[in-house]
Amino acid sequence: MSSLSSEEIAYYESVHCDRQWRLFNQALGMELGEGLPDSELKALFARLGRRVAQSMPLERCQTVAELEAAMNRAWADMRWGFVRLHEDEDRLWLQHHCQPLVASFGSVSLPWAQSFFEGVYEGWLEAQGSPAALAVSALVPDAVEPTVSPRIHLQLHRRADR
Repeated sequence: MSSLSSEEIAYYESVHCDRQWRLFNQALGMELGEGLPDSELKALFARLGRRVAQSMPLERCQTVAELEAAMNRAWADMRWGFVRLHEDEDRLWLQHHCQPLVASFGSVSLPWAQSFFEGVYEGWLEAQGSPAALAVSALVPDAVEPTVSPRIHLQLHRRADR
């Protein structure tokens, strides 16, 4: 199991999970997982993510650092963790820390959680002027990450179909 960073530990110490929803959300997660195909769940959660992005528009940003700060102000308002952005020659890497979806809905929800964050980040980046030829996609969790990892790893990259 991977260890949490000091930043993640500080975040978890500053918030607590509301127990009143835990059993309900886990039961809902199990029902969704048994009742709908993965492709439909992923599409549903990506649409939910886009709606969240539309509901929490970011101010116009000029740099990656400004973009990260704007995203983190939105996440702080929801108490949904934080993101770290890293840019290299041909990609923007996003690592969302302390996301609550998997802990709330159970490990069965990891693919949907990834799709939710794909939708949010793609919506925010499109609103910032990201070309339609670019897409946000989650990276497959690597074998050392626990299945209920508080981290979601994503990348902004050129769409394969364009």
